[in-house]
Amino acid sequence: MPNSTFFLPICFYSEVYPQKHGKCRNQAIVDIFQYMHIVEAWGTGTPRVITSCKQYGLQEPVFEEFGDGIKATVYRLQANSRTSEQSNKLERRFDKIVPVRTQQTLILVGYSRELGITGKYAEAIEYAQQGVDICLKYGVYQNLPALLMILAECFYQVGYTEKSKELFTESFYLCKVVRDEVNKNIAADSLKEYFQIQIN
Repeated sequence: MPNSTFFLPICFYSEVYPQKHGKCRNQAIVDIFQYMHIVEAWGTGTPRVITSCKQYGLQEPVFEEFGDGIKATVYRLQANSRTSEQSNKLERRFDKIVPVRTQQTLILVGYSRELGITGKYAEAIEYAQQGVDICLKYGVYQNLPALLMILAECFYQVGYTEKSKELFTESFYLCKVVRDEVNKNIAADSLKEYFQIQIN
């Protein structure tokens, strides 16, 4: 399955002569590119693409000449080239990388928030809870207050008022500890509006 097909109208590299430089189609453009240091050296790019594909275990790219240009097709690794055991091992390794998880919580805040705004409360709860679980498992807490408030709001909207009150309260005190004044005030306002609880 091709991963990428692109067209190169300026130069052409012939597979018939792998040790030679490419054939120039527009010397003026090549001269300008070299003068501006946009290209390192004339005629080295295509051989490097082929070498890089081989190094990554990819099928050699296909170059086809037509009209005023060429078509280059670069292939991706097939999904079945890895065993399921190798894939599972790789996935477990990636799971341990904390920075990936910290970024994921930010994505989950945004996604669950948008789901809540559009009234998809069950899905919002599911994704926000995933974010909370990641925060607690990996000790990355910067997005925890927002996730708790999203959960609290969604639980309130679906009628789980006690759970909502508990989550708004937890979020308030967590924001207070980390000095997140904006979210602390939102949690306090929600407790006052929904439950007539004054908290400071």
